[in-house]
Amino acid sequence: MLKRTLLLTLTICAVASLAIPQPAYAQISEFKITAADGAAGDLFGNSVSISGDYAVVGARRDDDNGISSGSAYVYKRTGTSWAQEAKLLASDGAADDLFGWSVSISGDYAVVGARRDDDNGISSGSAYVYKRTGTSWAQEAKLLASDGAADDLFGWSVSISGDYAVVGAFGDDDNGTDAGSAYVFKRTGTSWAQEAKLLASDSGVGDQFGNSVSISGDYAVVGAWLDDDSGSASGSAYLFTRSGTSWAQKAKLLASDGATEGFFGKSVSISGDYAIVGAPAENPGSAYLYYGFTFPQEVAMLSFVVEPVYAVPDSDSLKVNALMASSSGLTLMAAFESVDSVLIDSVYLFDDDAHNDGIAGDSLFGNLWLVPAEERHYLVNIHVSKDDTLIYIRENAARFTTIGPVVLDSYTLFDTIPNPGERLFLELTLRNNGSTANATAITADISTSDTCVTDIGALGQNTYGDIGPGATATSAGAYIVDVNENCAGDQDILFDISIASEGFDFWGDSFTIHVFPTDTTIPQTRWHEKSIDSVDGNFSQGVATDGVDWYFSARQTLFKTNYDYDFLVVNENPIPQFLQDQSYDHIGDIAYFEGKLYAPIEDASYVKPIICLYDAVSLDFTGEFAQVPQSHIPWVAVDPRTGYFYSSEFNGVNNLFVYDPNQNFALIDEVQLDTTLSNVQGGAFLGDFLYLA
Repeated sequence: MLKRTLLLTLTICAVASLAIPQPAYAQISEFKITAADGAAGDLFGNSVSISGDYAVVGARRDDDNGISSGSAYVYKRTGTSWAQEAKLLASDGAADDLFGWSVSISGDYAVVGARRDDDNGISSGSAYVYKRTGTSWAQEAKLLASDGAADDLFGWSVSISGDYAVVGAFGDDDNGTDAGSAYVFKRTGTSWAQEAKLLASDSGVGDQFGNSVSISGDYAVVGAWLDDDSGSASGSAYLFTRSGTSWAQKAKLLASDGATEGFFGKSVSISGDYAIVGAPAENPGSAYLYYGFTFPQEVAMLSFVVEPVYAVPDSDSLKVNALMASSSGLTLMAAFESVDSVLIDSVYLFDDDAHNDGIAGDSLFGNLWLVPAEERHYLVNIHVSKDDTLIYIRENAARFTTIGPVVLDSYTLFDTIPNPGERLFLELTLRNNGSTANATAITADISTSDTCVTDIGALGQNTYGDIGPGATATSAGAYIVDVNENCAGDQDILFDISIASEGFDFWGDSFTIHVFPTDTTIPQTRWHEKSIDSVDGNFSQGVATDGVDWYFSARQTLFKTNYDYDFLVVNENPIPQFLQDQSYDHIGDIAYFEGKLYAPIEDASYVKPIICLYDAVSLDFTGEFAQVPQSHIPWVAVDPRTGYFYSSEFNGVNNLFVYDPNQNFALIDEVQLDTTLSNVQGGAFLGDFLYLA
């Protein structure tokens, strides 16, 4: 017997105790993941979250930063396997913080709660945001309540969706002891700022509003599992919606059969127009599904379609369909508004089988709209009336554009011919085929279903900026494609491109890369060469890249170029004067990492080499340096997965030195080589390998 409770917005249509035949279940695959450094008592798995190919797992009793300081682990899926990609620790973690009590992940961002952090008082709590770049995860922000206080337990629950995160603090006392609250944060660039504090309109002492939270798009749901509307600890949940930068309570959700100690709201989740609320009371516990809550009363929109998302100006007719839960007494109108607010138009949607809506009486409303001649981005708002009274406006129900289209112009493969088992680097050049309007804030993602590709990543940012009509733009970074070593070769791999403007996917294109058999040689025409004269006339020493620009070192000079090798910045005297006074005169092969250049510098006697740090924008010395226990230091390379730096001597190399920059470049390991290398001048990491020159 499966209990199913169906609710349309706030008016409950309960379908209780339906007898459902038991289905024949398909075989489900299982993959067990564990912490690489797990230990007894870590409580690995006390919180989990998954998004796409990535999962995050909390271990709130891990002791890396002190007893019960806590940690979290990120795992990535490749094929059917999951492997640990990173371990997340708070930059200021301390004993008993319980970092990892709650976790959530969305795309390239993860948020981790530490409910007993003490920044705003004992157990005031905090949360941390991490961002993925390639295979590295780095802390981007620490979130604190603007009015945090002792025992608020901020970070008890967390959720993230796109540029927004919500954090629960059920110990907040604004509406009484442990009445609770939740906070919404918004990301702008790399900064996160509190946008709103959420409070239940009727919360009271001990409700513990904020014990669970979830966010999706413009909607957030917050649980208050000890609310007593339907009896002591019967529980409730609250729905909030965003308009601009404001968040307002839209609804209070209660179980249709709520009872004492039902604990409705102990867990919540929201996705699109659907929300689910858990009520883990004994005998036997329930979960309640809500949908269509973006419309009031009994009105629910089950689906909404606008196509095509790119329409040819003054040619295409836009198809608009809205499937409603009921059509009784409803009138629908689709309002079209250009994003620049210059053009506004509308059409009514009909359920009469004559306006592109299917069959009369099937609750599918539809119509066609001939798009104007202007090239613009548009949004669609839906106006819903019942019995001739406007009861709701659903803003931003859909987006479409008449700009462009933006399409693939060409692509470039760097310095390789595609063979099985190789990592490929490529740039895309996109073209705006429109005639009058700029295509703004362009980004593009590539994907493929071909099993010859094991992974697709990025080096730098795959952004294109604004592209004028008829103009082209090349990606700021490079795309990385890993080809399966078991790929047969001599075949084409089809890639799809999803092209977005201002975060909205409007256009698509495709291209193919031919994979050659393993023994195919590289044609000469596939190599590029560019000669750059060293600024100081001395020998060139090293090269590094951040995926956008190139960095070069000569013996006593640093310089920076763009990808077309135009000079951007030159530092003709990078060695600090106090080092020159000690006969330091020789820069080696450099490395780029997280906005800084790391340059090995040797003295004339080769007895006390130093690593100096330079700002990657200005190439100015940052004042940071460290002496390392080597005679020569001809090169440094950074492992982006760990942040550790590697180097070696110049002659007779039989081991590598490993340094931790977070400990002032303390020597933490020496890697013995299987063979002795005569000379090593440079090194660089690519994927799982360190390449030495």
